[in-house]
Amino acid sequence: MGNPVRSFIFQGDKKEGERFFHLRPGRPVVLVLGGGTGAARVNELLVDALPLFADAYDIIHLYGKDRPPEKIFAAQKKYICYHPYPFLQDEISHAYAVADIVVGRAGLGTLTELAALSKPVVLIPKHGHQEENATALKQRSAVLVLDEQETDGNTFAHHIQELFQETYRREELGRRLHECIHVPTSSEIKEIYQTLVA
Repeated sequence: MGNPVRSFIFQGDKKEGERFFHLRPGRPVVLVLGGGTGAARVNELLVDALPLFADAYDIIHLYGKDRPPEKIFAAQKKYICYHPYPFLQDEISHAYAVADIVVGRAGLGTLTELAALSKPVVLIPKHGHQEENATALKQRSAVLVLDEQETDGNTFAHHIQELFQETYRREELGRRLHECIHVPTSSEIKEIYQTLVA
């Protein structure tokens, strides 16, 4: 059947996203998802990478409500390109709409939403089932996977820069991810529900 997604993610508007996040006109956008409680290593990699591409891209960063924000607040004051938030609610749909590349962990819920939107994704999975998710998608050339222990800010920035230089590769990643993770239609969900309650 596949994994259902929140319907409002399809209602994101790029223009509204540019206004809400105060993005600079014409700049490519990287969306970095730290998760609800924050992925400390992902946050560290991004902050370390900011000096290497601050002038080239705008960065929307969800750093998680439970993570110490000292370095993040310092980076926000220093880099006009950097837009950190502890979390987003419905505005996440606009963040998805403006994002040219999405970076995050490899939880199935988020992956399914990104697949539904055909977004090119860079995964930095946690050890365990997320690594299995990431490996399965990497084997089908649907995502770029980085090892959080072997990656530093320079390497992270280099991979992002390469993806922005390779438009066709970004499009292919989004297309393959969309093909790999089936998002059920409302009629499919209704059919399964009727079967379960029959």
